[in-house]
Amino acid sequence: MVSKRGLYVIALQRTEGQTVYSYGTGVYVGIELPPWYDGFEPTDVELEAFSREVMAYDAQEGGPQADYDVINDAVAQGRISLDEGMDLKKLLYEEWTIQRERPILERAREIFWDSLREPKIMLDNGGIIYGSECHWLSVTEWFSIAHQYTASVMVAPPTENGSWKENS
Repeated sequence: MVSKRGLYVIALQRTEGQTVYSYGTGVYVGIELPPWYDGFEPTDVELEAFSREVMAYDAQEGGPQADYDVINDAVAQGRISLDEGMDLKKLLYEEWTIQRERPILERAREIFWDSLREPKIMLDNGGIIYGSECHWLSVTEWFSIAHQYTASVMVAPPTENGSWKENS
């Protein structure tokens, strides 16, 4: 789910039949690294795998073709103009060229850490919960399906090995 910062959301634990179990509502604040990764380091095997991805990306002739394909689709669908598409391709090529100059291992570490980032939600009750700890959707989307449920139960957020904490 791609969301904008500041979107008002509901964080759900689960549904059982016509009952929904919810952690509550709050604000989507963006994609961040959860605190349980503090002190964590990637293994050599993980870094090797991400290094192979970097090398495959660098090996593309003429630039990042998969990214160009996404831009071409956006132009074909009328979401951006041809001129905007050309400008985006130029910027991508420039970034691709710059990135190729950086050490592979440095880029592999960056991709590794980016892969661990998760949606972060600041709940109205002061807590923080991450996307891997709940199902979440915009309150607007929730209102469109809430009629399916006859009961709603508020549940305590995760604490063991989870991120639940009072917002300070």
